[in-house]
Amino acid sequence: MEHARLHPAEGHHVSQTPTASSKSSVDKPAALAQLERLAVLPSPVKRIPPEILAHIFDLCVIRGNDPLPISTQAPLSLARVCGTWREIAHSNPRLWTYLNISFSEACVSRAIDLSKASQTFDLWLRMSSTLPISFTFIDRRIYHSATEGLIRLLVDRLRQNSRRWKSISIQLSGAYFLTLYTFTLCDLASLEHLSIHGDVLRVWMQWTALNLTDAPNLKSLAYSAPGDRINDTINVPWDRLTEVSFEFTPSWPINFQVSRHLPQLAQCQNITTCSLGIGERVHSGAGDPQSITLLCLRTLRVRRLSPRSHIRSAIDPLILPRLQTLEIDAAFLLGRKTRWHDRQFSNLLARSSCSLENLTIRDVYFPDEELFRCLAHSRELRLLCFMPCPRTYDILGITKKLDVSRSAGADAVVGRVGARLRELKLACTSESCFEGITKMLLSRVGASARVAGVDALQRFELVFFDLSTETDLSVRSARWARLDMFRDSLGQIAAVNENLEVKFTVDVPYLPQYIDVIPGR
Repeated sequence: MEHARLHPAEGHHVSQTPTASSKSSVDKPAALAQLERLAVLPSPVKRIPPEILAHIFDLCVIRGNDPLPISTQAPLSLARVCGTWREIAHSNPRLWTYLNISFSEACVSRAIDLSKASQTFDLWLRMSSTLPISFTFIDRRIYHSATEGLIRLLVDRLRQNSRRWKSISIQLSGAYFLTLYTFTLCDLASLEHLSIHGDVLRVWMQWTALNLTDAPNLKSLAYSAPGDRINDTINVPWDRLTEVSFEFTPSWPINFQVSRHLPQLAQCQNITTCSLGIGERVHSGAGDPQSITLLCLRTLRVRRLSPRSHIRSAIDPLILPRLQTLEIDAAFLLGRKTRWHDRQFSNLLARSSCSLENLTIRDVYFPDEELFRCLAHSRELRLLCFMPCPRTYDILGITKKLDVSRSAGADAVVGRVGARLRELKLACTSESCFEGITKMLLSRVGASARVAGVDALQRFELVFFDLSTETDLSVRSARWARLDMFRDSLGQIAAVNENLEVKFTVDVPYLPQYIDVIPGR
């Protein structure tokens, strides 16, 4: 940098060939003087206005489910850099409006939990001034009486500052629910989102009630109860909610809350998003459930939670005239084809007479015939993601169905399936699918799409799950060369169709760090 160069003092002549003694007597003092002048020059970061630094600090704050705040995370880390940064961090209450406290199974010293959580609560409540706070509390450990004090502290802080909570997300053992639910008996004037998830109970628990009648601004509720061994009720202004989630993220698949809460779901006449986790099948003597019409619902998410799940009791009552997005996935992978539905999804689309625009099917078994029926009832479909399970599922039938190059012939009716489709994502494990995929893609771009009378694809993505266990280097190299050739061919198609984005990914069949893999059973 220019200001960091050392120049002789003005009006002084420095010999071009100074002796060692003259260099020591002349250069060193001048250099020290220059360094002193440079030391007081403001660095670039010091010239940033405080309001800009405050905005940068705000971007550094992690919002979501994170561990107990420590000095290496913002905003605590930012306040330790220098006095100026500490003043900015402490004077910006917005930096302290997201509080995350988490205890993993590795946190075995429960004796210090109370003091750590108490200090964190008090610091965030003080620094955030009077702003609404989004709070996340996660305890993944099994129940222990030593943690009862921590839960009482949690309830105490929630009640004392009840009007300040904007969002509350809690995940812990269901055995704490009796103590936890007492926090709702207070004025939750600012609460907009509440999420409570409990792990499965092995013993029966007495009746508990989640009372949210004093939360007039509540818009979103996510609830996963600890199985069927708890008698719980939820008192919520259901007609005010815009988003509900039942059993979507439980820690155990044996849950019965979806069917039990269908009457409450029927009262949610203003929800736009609904997420349902389908656990093990419920055996009840009740007859067919009454129909539930949700006129405002636009997004439905369905998650399979158990190999013995079946969606009949949860999906059959629904009528969704304005449904636009349907997302179907699983919390695990099965090694073989296991039915968990019959015609429930296609029948839902048929009786709803909706204009479905987005259909995502991921990590679940979904037979061709049911997919074709769904497509037949989705004439306005814009996006289709089909990544079924097992990973070896043959998608040749799908690519053939979506190939519109035959639409001018005898199969014209078939060719109109997905006429408005603009985004398509598929997954396969066999190179034998590449030819059919290429043919289908070519039929849906450029002049071919115009001739067929369908919208041209704008985005196509293929995920190739590599199941090969070949150890021979030459065989592996040949395989990768073929995959590269296919990638190049897709790139060539995109090159001549400027409005088309193409992506080809080679991936592992599953990621064991986030999804359970259950062998065929």
